[in-house]
Amino acid sequence: MRKLFWSSMIVATVVGCMMIGSCNKNGDTRTIIEPITLIHPDSPDVKYVGKGVVYPIDIQFTTDRPIAYVRCMYSLDTPAHLSGYPDTLFYVILDTLASSLSNKYLYHGFYTVPTTLTKLKTISFDVNMIATGNPSDPLYPHDTVSVDKRFTMYLR
Repeated sequence: MRKLFWSSMIVATVVGCMMIGSCNKNGDTRTIIEPITLIHPDSPDVKYVGKGVVYPIDIQFTTDRPIAYVRCMYSLDTPAHLSGYPDTLFYVILDTLASSLSNKYLYHGFYTVPTTLTKLKTISFDVNMIATGNPSDPLYPHDTVSVDKRFTMYLR
């Protein structure tokens, strides 16, 4: 009976030490990258922007295949009139030269909030990326991936 007790204690201690030793003491250092990552603004909901203020827009695009184009459309939403015709903040075509194809792109730009807006307006941004070509399967070279992301700014 004592042998069984000591055997189970040794097994439990070894398993416990293995579990504790497998924990990462420095935290998880991996960075999880989404296909469309907002760098600035760092949140999909930007509260209380001011009229006439220039806001930096930094967006990172990453995918497993060459990016064809990236774009961002914005529209002004109000309680009385939702989703008007969108305007273009940026539209960049990236697949014009085969030698410059890439699966990463970093957009750095600015958006100026119009001074003519009234309070309680929402500015919605729709970011889109299209990537083509499947590097893991040469039988489907025109395989297309489309990714969308949305973020908003609220006028105070």
